Amino acid sequence: MKWLKYQHKFSSGRSAWQWMVVDDDATEKSVDDDGILSDLTDEYSHSDKYGGIDYEIVDKAPRWVILQKLGQAAERKEAAIREHTMYKTLLNYAKECAQCKDARIPTKEERFDHKIEKRPCPTCGLEVVVATVPFWLMPDDKDAVKLLGSLVEKGPRKVKSKKFRWPVEDKDEEEAFNRLVKLGLAGGSSYQNTYEIHATTSGETEWRKHKEKR
Repeated sequence: MKWLKYQHKFSSGRSAWQWMVVDDDATEKSVDDDGILSDLTDEYSHSDKYGGIDYEIVDKAPRWVILQKLGQAAERKEAAIREHTMYKTLLNYAKECAQCKDARIPTKEERFDHKIEKRPCPTCGLEVVVATVPFWLMPDDKDAVKLLGSLVEKGPRKVKSKKFRWPVEDKDEEEAFNRLVKLGLAGGSSYQNTYEIHATTSGETEWRKHKEKR
């Protein structure tokens, strides 16, 4: 491996030389072309007192540099071991997500198939094949289920008002509507002081699943 030796320049002076391992075939041109230098300078580029970077590619680094890097790597290793142990312990107390525990994670091929709808689970964020999730709106969210059923069975709701407000009965129903919107199951629109809320196509499909379960 070769080394990139560099220092930052400022109007007040220069930083100490710093060292970074690079590929055997690295050159002064390649570290610039590959964006390595820009990654190093981005931290300071916003300052008008920053004057850029001086650098060179060298074959070997001083012994103290390698000892320093070795110590830093040992610290990261110890931290990684502690973190690994922590997550291994936490795994014993983990539980399956109630919403997507029976759903299927997309295969490598399905990830690139745009005909298969894939989305993060609303509860835990795991990417799943939507068609395999039993309910996109959990049945225990009774307020949202009730509102969705009303919007599908009775159609969109409208209210005319000069003050912005959705046609909902109370705060609980407004919060339920907002949850439906986040799930893509309902939507709202406004035109000339008329405000409307309605179920989406996905909402209609979702309601049929809830209705069949009853």
